[in-house]
Amino acid sequence: MKPVLVIEQELLLEGVGLLGARLDASGLPWRRLRAWSENLAGLRARDFSGIVPLGGSAHAWEEDRHPHLREERRLLGEALDAGVPVLGICLGAQVLARTLGAEVTPGPAHEVGWLAVAPTPEAAHDPLFAHLAGPASVYQWHVDGFDLPRGATRLAHSERYPNQAFRYGSAWGVQFHPEVDLATYELWAANHPGGAAHYGVDERDLRAGVTRGEAPGPSRSFREGIFDAFCAEVSRHRDT
Repeated sequence: MKPVLVIEQELLLEGVGLLGARLDASGLPWRRLRAWSENLAGLRARDFSGIVPLGGSAHAWEEDRHPHLREERRLLGEALDAGVPVLGICLGAQVLARTLGAEVTPGPAHEVGWLAVAPTPEAAHDPLFAHLAGPASVYQWHVDGFDLPRGATRLAHSERYPNQAFRYGSAWGVQFHPEVDLATYELWAANHPGGAAHYGVDERDLRAGVTRGEAPGPSRSFREGIFDAFCAEVSRHRDT
């Protein structure tokens, strides 16, 4: 059985959090690839049942500085052509957007914190977002944003960024971090001391938000639902 490929993009942002838990619960085989020490060259999209590129601090257009981004874009292009399900998260979503010909640029302002995203009307008909009936809080940490790719459907927006999520065929991109649980947050915070304060965010408030997101409620249901629905899409593609 072909595994789901999970691409981690940066050592200091290592961790798969809620994504790993839901992949385990699904029973799907999956493989972690650490792009800072493993090579994406030679990988073929058709060898995987799904691909999930995660976040990182690189800018999506910095392919000369971070050559793995060029290989990642190639791999996602193959996945799009073959119909292999993709779920791009933060930087992964930006690379997916570029693969689809959209621009990724510095945003109007940073978006850092435990913040709300809201569904568009089109989300009600989407496999991954249909269960999002109203705003839900998620972990955000980015300074760049993507344009909506031509032919894609916008699925979510926030106060500062109109493009928080999109779908193109069997590929989804989300600007936020649905995978972040408390353990993942604490590891990232320890690796980036003072990072929240740099953006004017109270670290205690941010941690409290992540902690609230651990409990049963709209945020956890939304985030688990994204991953469970993606796993269902992977299973459906695998069986065709």
